[in-house]
Amino acid sequence: MSLPRIYDLTEAFYALAEEQEALEGSDDAAAIAALYAKWDALEATFAEKIDGTLGLLKELEVRRDARKAEAARLSARAKVDDTVVKRLRKLVVMGLDASGAPTLETVRFRATAYDHGTAPLVQGPNFKLDDLPPELVKTTVSKEPDEPRIRALLAAGTKVPHYFLGAKTRALKVL
Repeated sequence: MSLPRIYDLTEAFYALAEEQEALEGSDDAAAIAALYAKWDALEATFAEKIDGTLGLLKELEVRRDARKAEAARLSARAKVDDTVVKRLRKLVVMGLDASGAPTLETVRFRATAYDHGTAPLVQGPNFKLDDLPPELVKTTVSKEPDEPRIRALLAAGTKVPHYFLGAKTRALKVL
C-alpha cells in the first residue's frame, strides 16, 4: 500500500477541519465519532509519512557524510600522489641533464627533457613600484557595496536604497 504524499495529507487535514466546522453544535454522536476516527487515522498516516521521510533523510545524510569523508581521503591521497609524480619527474630531468643526453629510450618508454612554458618573471630584491615607467604600472580601483554595514542599517530599521532584508530560511532539526 502506498502512502499518500505529504501535500495530499495537508489537503485532507483542511477537508477534515471544514467537516469539523460543519459539525459544530451538532448532536449527531455517530457523525462526531466518525470525524474523530478520521482525524486519528489521518494523524497516524501523517506521522507515518513524516517518520518514513525523516528516516530516508537521515539515511541520505549518513551516506552524504560518508561520501564526503571518502572524497576527502581520496583527495588527500591524490595530493600525495601528485607530489610524488612531480618529484620523480624532476629526478628524471635531473638525471637526463646530468647525463648530457636530452633523450633516453628504454624498453618501454622514451623520455625527453625540454624547456617548457613561459620563463617566470623574477622581481629584483630592491624593487620599488615607483622605479617602473608609468606605462608599466597598472592601477585598479573597485567599488562594491559594504554588505555588513548595509545589513546592520536595515536590521536597525534604516532604509537603504535598493536593499531590503529577505525572509530567513526555515530549517529542520532532526534528533
